[in-house]
Amino acid sequence: MPDFANIQDWKIIQESGPGPWGFGFHHICRDMREIGRLLYKRGYMPEVKGKPESTHGNMAARVNSLTSEFIMIAAGSHKGRLQPDDFVWVREVNWNEGSITMRVDSPDKKPSTDVWMADGIFRRFSTFFSVLDDYTVDGYLKIESEKRLQIGAIIHTHHFPNAEAVVSLSYPMLDRSGLAKVFERLEERAKIIVLADHGALAVGATLWKAFERIR
Repeated sequence: MPDFANIQDWKIIQESGPGPWGFGFHHICRDMREIGRLLYKRGYMPEVKGKPESTHGNMAARVNSLTSEFIMIAAGSHKGRLQPDDFVWVREVNWNEGSITMRVDSPDKKPSTDVWMADGIFRRFSTFFSVLDDYTVDGYLKIESEKRLQIGAIIHTHHFPNAEAVVSLSYPMLDRSGLAKVFERLEERAKIIVLADHGALAVGATLWKAFERIR
């Protein structure tokens, strides 16, 4: 086990993701609280309409490299004001003919319905240890300046049937309803997935690495 008091050891862990020792439950929860506060403040995890005590978006982080277990925020939590009991340790997720059963350490709390998405990513991509699932208030990606437009992929979307946007993004834009079917076709180098009617799904070796991609 590395010496956590040693700055060099800590830097290696932050850069490479959790090793067999993992980050620990409290460390992951601390990072989720801070990142949730920042994303809520910036409008990327907005409050649910009619439910100000809850916000959109979620976060998940694998406990270590030897297991698929992960920590996730409980359903109905306010990501900008996370409390100690807002975290769920997901021990096991089983997929059976389209239905999901799971074993968690928090019987009074349930993880977000996006637990299938986090589990699918962690199973498919061995180098990804963290997932940030953020929303935007209006539900679609904004391009604020014409100067950002460069030669790139032409994105067609049913939201803008008469428009073609040539943008510098090279990330796939996916309909959320079909996301579970495309995991096998995604490559590990795909760092960000843009979801229609949703936001950005960022992954990384650590929560802070994923946060940097959203930022």
